[in-house]
Amino acid sequence: MSNHFWQCSYCLMIAVTLEAYNSALCGVCGSTVLYLGKVQGDKLLQTVDKCPCDGRCTGAKGPNCDCQCNGDNHGTGRLVSVTVEVGKAPKLTPKNTDFEEAAKRASEYKAARLAIKEALQPLYNMRDNKVFIPRNKWLAMVQAPNRLNKIAAKTNHKGRIAALEELHKELTGA
Repeated sequence: MSNHFWQCSYCLMIAVTLEAYNSALCGVCGSTVLYLGKVQGDKLLQTVDKCPCDGRCTGAKGPNCDCQCNGDNHGTGRLVSVTVEVGKAPKLTPKNTDFEEAAKRASEYKAARLAIKEALQPLYNMRDNKVFIPRNKWLAMVQAPNRLNKIAAKTNHKGRIAALEELHKELTGA
């Protein structure tokens, strides 16, 4: 049996389960959790869909195949589930979990994201009403969704909050 590792997308708590689930929620703040992978021995593994050979074989249009599948996958466009190593197994230092601190992180992160949403709304209204938006705010507005995705992928709370504050300043000019 393998341990499956999860990380909350808001409070950044790490959890370990004995089973993999299609989706799960954080027991601290109720947000969605990101599946990090399973541990076998000292390796962190994830299952991904990929070509059994490579794109030249599975995406081929012609009859010639000279890869390891001997033509089995040739031209099929097939994807298979493959388990790949994504790193060493995490080394966790057991300690008393500070649920209050985790809930505080989640609350601060949610508030910062809400402030971004509130800062974007007037800009979206101006855009929809064809009102001029200064170039620096226009660029910040257009880039905001991509930047928010990158910020959400950060695993350091201070880094996420700093990036959200920077984006908020660009959107509001404050």
